[in-house]
Amino acid sequence: MKGSITLRKVMATALLSISMVFSLAASGQQESNVTASGTDTVVNKEFSSINEISLVGISDFTVEEGENCTLQLKGDQAYVEAVSLNNDNGFLEIQSDSDMPVTVNITVPSLVSLFLSEGTSGTFAMGDMEDSFTLYVIKDSSLAIESDLNAPELMFYVSESHVDGVINTNVMKIKGLSAANIDLTGYSHDLEFELFTDSVALLDGLNVDTAKINTSQSAVLEADFPGMSKVDVETHGSSSVILSMNGILSADVLADSSLVYSGDVNWVGKHVADGEDDDAFISRK
Repeated sequence: MKGSITLRKVMATALLSISMVFSLAASGQQESNVTASGTDTVVNKEFSSINEISLVGISDFTVEEGENCTLQLKGDQAYVEAVSLNNDNGFLEIQSDSDMPVTVNITVPSLVSLFLSEGTSGTFAMGDMEDSFTLYVIKDSSLAIESDLNAPELMFYVSESHVDGVINTNVMKIKGLSAANIDLTGYSHDLEFELFTDSVALLDGLNVDTAKINTSQSAVLEADFPGMSKVDVETHGSSSVILSMNGILSADVLADSSLVYSGDVNWVGKHVADGEDDDAFISRK
């Protein structure tokens, strides 16, 4: 699938250099000189396939499940006409300027990835996904997952943006990069969570069977795992993890980082850095 290859190449670059993603996502976007016409319009389009979606500078969007692949653009006529639109073998790209409000509504039978950037904001209501799903939310964007998102595997990459919702998956991998704000609940059999720089994450009532948590710099993660779990925590820098759980816990707390925990915990490994310049600690709440 050509569209899939295109987006995944961009995202592979993103993981190596998030700044490169920002420049890629912003390509073709310049400060808008478009003047509102004062006349509203609606444009409807239908496509043979949409497998992946990239939205850049879209201030209001909805992606939901439907029998056909459809797109609707609503807004001031001048703003709608200024939207850049391309569908390359199922890879739908839509670019605008968040200062030019245009409402974008998309329906698809299924989807494998969604990429949001440059102040893009909206809702995702797909429900059940047959295949693995990857989400990229970067650079002042936000996503609300309205329906419970069910998929075999979920991969989230979030930077300078916000994501919240309910998920249900076998495997979930999350990377919270610079200034990510993540609020998730639901269930994941296996969780891999990496949180960096000044990112903040809340996993309130997320049931997990096994979890690997890695935080660094000044990241803060607060997690409440209400079921029985096996959790491995590694903290670096001045990051902190506040964890409520029952089950098996191991931790490696380094530098000036901290772990505060509560619940019925059986420790299988506990290491706290105690060097002259270290101020790490583990404490029970």
